[in-house]
Amino acid sequence: MQDAAPRILDAASIILIDGSGSPARILMGLRQPNNIFLPNKWVFPGGRVEASDSAIVGTDRLTPSDEAALMHGMPQDRDSSWAVAVALAAIRELFEETGVVLGVAPLGDDALADVWPEFRARRVRPRLTSLTMIARAITPPGRPRRYDTRFFLANRLDTSGEPGEGDGEFADLRWVTIQEARDLDLPSITRLILKDIEAHLNGPGGGALNGVPFYYEQDGRFRRDLIPRLMG
Repeated sequence: MQDAAPRILDAASIILIDGSGSPARILMGLRQPNNIFLPNKWVFPGGRVEASDSAIVGTDRLTPSDEAALMHGMPQDRDSSWAVAVALAAIRELFEETGVVLGVAPLGDDALADVWPEFRARRVRPRLTSLTMIARAITPPGRPRRYDTRFFLANRLDTSGEPGEGDGEFADLRWVTIQEARDLDLPSITRLILKDIEAHLNGPGGGALNGVPFYYEQDGRFRRDLIPRLMG
């Protein structure tokens, strides 16, 4: 009897950028050799969206452009709260895997009861406007696990904590330039998204600025579509 194909799970990932030097650097992690999915590969921090992510409250809202990009093509049972949960999952995974906190101290007397315990201990709420959606990718068929992953850019200036205090998901963590990243052992989708990051960092005229690249396989062919971005 043939095993059932794995269900495609929603996931989120953060590309954290340190622009303090030239060229800019991004944070990447080496997955442990015993991982079922992408062992021994260098990737961006990230993971699946958990049901509990929908119960977390941030300091702000997603930008209209990023919310629209997240909602593009989604079924009617998905609403803006789902989009927020995806973005929050990216922030949670960044913390769990690297120890880096993306958030700000809330204003006023905030009990912080509706944030993760680790953020509550630091008196920080996640900050959604620090995120910019830069790509979406669905794992091709035939893999042991499949994810529908949304990739976000974030600035290191909006974070606290240093990489290296994570949950052990990564065997190594490094700040690397895009050129240095290309010399690492990367999944093919990561190489493609590096091009989108480079286009974004290069400013106006970059292809990634005209829309959000969406990578997936259809009828045995690999596709790269562009999700339109709201302007203004």
